[in-house]
Amino acid sequence: HALLTLVDNGDDAQYSAGSLDYALYSGSCAGMGATASVACVADASGLNVLNVTPNTEYTLLVYNTGSVGDAGTFGIMLEHPAHHDAAITGILNLAPGQLCGSTMTPQVTLANYGDLNLTAVEIVYGLSGGASHTYNWSGNLAYGQSVNVTLPTVPAEPGNGQTFTASVNLPNGQPDEITANDASNVAGLDVGGEGVRVVIHTDNNGAATTWAIYTDDFGVYVEGGPYSGQDNTTIDEFHCLPVTSGHLFRFTLMDSDGDGLCCANGNGYWELRKPDGGLLLRDLFDASVNGSTSPSSTQANPGYGYGHSFYLPAGPVNIHPDECGIFNNRADNKVFAVKQAGTNYLGQTLSYQFEFSNPDAGYIRRIKKPRNYVLFSELNPSPLTAGVAYFARVRTDKTGPITEAHWGTGCEMGLGATVNCTQLIEAPDYGHSCNEVRRYGPSSFIYAQPVFGATQYSFRVYIPGETFDYEFVRNTYILELFGFPEALQDQSTYHVQVKAKVNDTWGNYCGDCTISIDNQQQMPGQHLVQGAGEATLWPNPVRDGQVNLNIEGITAAVQHITVDIKDLYGQHVYGKEFGNSGERFSTVLNLPGDIASGVYLVNITINGDVTTKRLTIVR
Repeated sequence: HALLTLVDNGDDAQYSAGSLDYALYSGSCAGMGATASVACVADASGLNVLNVTPNTEYTLLVYNTGSVGDAGTFGIMLEHPAHHDAAITGILNLAPGQLCGSTMTPQVTLANYGDLNLTAVEIVYGLSGGASHTYNWSGNLAYGQSVNVTLPTVPAEPGNGQTFTASVNLPNGQPDEITANDASNVAGLDVGGEGVRVVIHTDNNGAATTWAIYTDDFGVYVEGGPYSGQDNTTIDEFHCLPVTSGHLFRFTLMDSDGDGLCCANGNGYWELRKPDGGLLLRDLFDASVNGSTSPSSTQANPGYGYGHSFYLPAGPVNIHPDECGIFNNRADNKVFAVKQAGTNYLGQTLSYQFEFSNPDAGYIRRIKKPRNYVLFSELNPSPLTAGVAYFARVRTDKTGPITEAHWGTGCEMGLGATVNCTQLIEAPDYGHSCNEVRRYGPSSFIYAQPVFGATQYSFRVYIPGETFDYEFVRNTYILELFGFPEALQDQSTYHVQVKAKVNDTWGNYCGDCTISIDNQQQMPGQHLVQGAGEATLWPNPVRDGQVNLNIEGITAAVQHITVDIKDLYGQHVYGKEFGNSGERFSTVLNLPGDIASGVYLVNITINGDVTTKRLTIVR
């Protein structure tokens, strides 16, 4: 091989030739030796690789049309390749101007001009205003071959007029024999800011749609629209937002027609995306909910703010893609985030904060968990509304306090609008009432399985084929067997069905359990099993997360005591074991700080004997 470099006026102003072509012939110039054309290349300025045979004569002709403006002087260099000669011949994704983002992922073209195959080389790269980075490339490039290499993502240090340089070092572990082609650069880079894509799908009148992105202190960064003549059209705009005032931004959308983007006047929507397409926020902008602006000026949560908030760059933890686009979730379904390795910034268990928002209504609900998932049922109180599309996203305390962390990418999801069936709780679960014996009188209760989001329960108590058939509507899943229009008769059996009401919609009666009346029965769950003592919890309700537990009258000489706390859906939230001797046991239970308000079941076990108490937590 041989390397031919031709330089015309476009490469170097000291030369006047407008273009250069070349032809390569085998044989010498003497006589008729140079007769066979080996190569003929037009517009050949720059580096050319000539495939030649050692110890063979060739004739090289460099020429152009000779016309005015084309004829002139030029530069030429013919080289024999070295054994070890790597080169950076191009930088693919950087050009003079704005480099938007706090990181960069350069792409370069690596070439081998050595006559030995290139299998390894160091690529050193960076900005003139920042640190130098090294990437160890490995592969197999024959002489004259090249490959595009995507370099690892590194910080992009802010600054104007910077130069990005990429160079090679130690091809195949040896010194580079021709260093003139080692490096390539791009000058004139203004580095700073973060990129965001604003995607608007207009309704039937794009001319009515405008938007703005603000800093967190009300400063306007960028505005868009109106979109005249772009009805029912998707607009996808890239904007570079400076971060001199911080990394928190707010997006507001306006529709002068007052009908939003959907649903009365089209099927529009808006999205905020990362430059690589990751979804930061999305909404339909339904004017029936929020009028002429999104978010609504009358928000469901006043803390939602004057715009839809988002952070740049986006955080590293995202909602798992398998969770996206599911709108028939049940209360017992989980929403997973992509699991992060390691501990938090304090070396403790990593926490995940999930956010569910309804941008149309300016509604937001957040919950923190020491694991990478949350159950919909754990959002009580203030549960999500079935049939509403929520945007879910997540962040962690991996690198700092969770309140300062950036939200990652997310997606839309929701709860099914169908009301789930329920019935009396079956044994052995606490509160079991299905096919059980009860007495009729004060403080005698039966329990239905709670339904997520239910505001009322209807109990149908009846005897098949007889006139005794009553419905009892309660605001809880518990029915006291007392005060009926007709008293339940001792030694009689009654059938019970239950239905729940969610979002003003009643489900159907489900199940067919019985309860048998025995007015001599001792009510369960009032005390510990005989001989194990009696337990007391206080304060109840508890507000500060500290609960006193006292047990009196224990007869066993040595006791193994366990305390387990579950919510009404069976989710375990606290557990601890104790050892004790004597007739009395007392301790303080320090509950986790992220336990939500609600009613919980406290199972207390002493040497295998169990009782259950109710505990109300108020935040």
